Amino acid sequence: MGLFSIDELKPCITPAPGERDAMLSINFLTLHMQKINSLRDLCGRLPASDELMLLWTLKQFNAFTFIPFIVENAGIILELVISTYSISSKVVDALIALVDRGQVKHIHISISDSVKFRIPRVVDHLESLLQTRGEHISVLYGWNHSKCTLMHTDTGYYVVEGSGNFTENAQHEQYLFYNHPDAFAFRKQNVYGVFT
Repeated sequence: MGLFSIDELKPCITPAPGERDAMLSINFLTLHMQKINSLRDLCGRLPASDELMLLWTLKQFNAFTFIPFIVENAGIILELVISTYSISSKVVDALIALVDRGQVKHIHISISDSVKFRIPRVVDHLESLLQTRGEHISVLYGWNHSKCTLMHTDTGYYVVEGSGNFTENAQHEQYLFYNHPDAFAFRKQNVYGVFT
């Protein structure tokens, strides 16, 4: 067994907090790009105009996975509206990475006000983003348990409703996935109406 010189070891460089967050969000996005295959296995494609797909997950992914799936298949998301009970810091960072890449233009998050007590670190993170990224993100807190994602692109008005949050989910979740401008407007009115 050979010996080594301590001088041959490369120094461990600890990234700055901002760089670390950026690296983690890229890793998280990469993971979800791989999970798109699970979503592709479930539905095969985007819903056509006025089409509804009923999905039951067989592999673990969360509601966030639909967002890169839409970007990959429909292009830039002009407006992203999220109504959820819970969201993780990883998802928040990945959403901001999509904004930085120009793949999402504006994000609105309506979230349960219980996050202030359950996951205050995420709330602090969201609030700091509002200070620095307010032109791209808005957040409202309220008594919410709904799980709905609205994605407006040049090619459609996509809606995802289901049991999954924007955190780590169980293997089996159910979703409605559809493309319908009137239903999109209805759900958007639901989300904004409750929180304003």
